[in-house]
Amino acid sequence: MCELMAIGATLAFAAWHFALVRRGRRDSAVFAAMLMFLGASLMWGVDCAAGALEGEPLLDLSKDDALLGCIVLASGMAAFGLFKVFCRVSARRGAVS
Repeated sequence: MCELMAIGATLAFAAWHFALVRRGRRDSAVFAAMLMFLGASLMWGVDCAAGALEGEPLLDLSKDDALLGCIVLASGMAAFGLFKVFCRVSARRGAVS
């Protein structure tokens, strides 16, 4: 379940990033979040493939795995929020100087 959640978050942030690029804007916080969730997706993809080779089911749809996915999504969104605030504060300091 956490694999599917990470892939969904990656796709959402990738769509947001490319929509901003199409409009001629860039947002480093969105790009960083996309890369964070992409890394998590790749990590769990390898883990799922290794588990499948050992005879385990490809996707773990248990309650514990869903809780882990929620924790990772919450942590990623918190990191995104902190990075967004940091970027805005840095931009204001640059504009004032």
